[in-house]
Amino acid sequence: MAELDENLTLAQQENKKVLVDFYADWCVSCKIMSKEVFEQADVQSALQGWILLKADVTKNTKEERALQQQLTIFGPPAVLFFSDGQEVESSRLVGEVSKSQFMAHLQQYMQ
Repeated sequence: MAELDENLTLAQQENKKVLVDFYADWCVSCKIMSKEVFEQADVQSALQGWILLKADVTKNTKEERALQQQLTIFGPPAVLFFSDGQEVESSRLVGEVSKSQFMAHLQQYMQ
């Protein structure tokens, strides 16, 4: 949580938005989204200028569980969007989404 708070502070100072991707190695949907969404050039281009964070909860440690509890994440995949240091809860994505769904969501959120 401290690392997230640091990045949110930095984002506020630099007037940037933040995306947090909750991921785990055992999560099949996470792997699909990583390859078919986040690794795609057009998605990376659309997220240029953002602070991108990946919360790897593979090991399910006490700290990882605490972060998920604090942000009310039941498990990956989940994508959270922050602006001005606060989560825009209405923009949260939970579960697997396609690249076209993600891009449409991102375009709506960015307006």
